[in-house]
Amino acid sequence: IILICDRTAELFADKLVNCRVLVGPCSSSTFARECEGCTFWVATKQFRIRDCKDCTFYLHCHTEPVIESSRGISLAPFIAEYPGLAAQFREAKFDPTRNFWSAVYDFSGRADKANW
Repeated sequence: IILICDRTAELFADKLVNCRVLVGPCSSSTFARECEGCTFWVATKQFRIRDCKDCTFYLHCHTEPVIESSRGISLAPFIAEYPGLAAQFREAKFDPTRNFWSAVYDFSGRADKANW
């Protein structure tokens, strides 16, 4: 279990396996690369994953999330809560009503089946 219950400027999550990761508001970009069997709770301005498999992301994102070369990905709206999170959203200038978690751009998607 990885808990970052604070604001961050940028986040890279690389090669995590069977982890649960909670990240407070990230004012720039969040990248998950080569992760497997993980569950993430992420609030970020920009979100991108590459080469991940069988991961779930509970996401608050101010831009379209990007998936590249990944499979078995599940996405849902951010549902985490911890003391101080609302204040961190305000400090990061995140609008809780503006969430593009489902507006996914899949670089490696196929016409017959999505990767998420």
